[in-house]
Amino acid sequence: MQPYYIRAAWTSSLHSSRTSFPAWASFSGYRWALRLIPPNRFYGYRTRKTLSSTEIWYRANRFSGWAIVISGLVALWHNFHFLHEHADWPSATQQLAVTIATATLLLAGLAVSAAYIRKL
Repeated sequence: MQPYYIRAAWTSSLHSSRTSFPAWASFSGYRWALRLIPPNRFYGYRTRKTLSSTEIWYRANRFSGWAIVISGLVALWHNFHFLHEHADWPSATQQLAVTIATATLLLAGLAVSAAYIRKL
């Protein structure tokens, strides 16, 4: 059995590599939610509808931002919990499960955003 500090360092590096994308998504969504991103064609929730009006842009991106923040934070929680509960699983299996869960949760946030924007 490995000493605790070696296991802790190994587990810490696994957690950081498997949780950086949900953290990045939450940070990006937070910038949308706080209305820090002006209308543009490169960054934000961009559709013909959102680009047609500044008011619609900010309403859509605010909602989408919070949806991404929430789904990113749920993905972070899930990934930490999953990696803790299934530490004995092979690394490749853990990576696959975490990737699928993260993608599913973030896509769910985008789907909720799309439904909201359709109603604007």
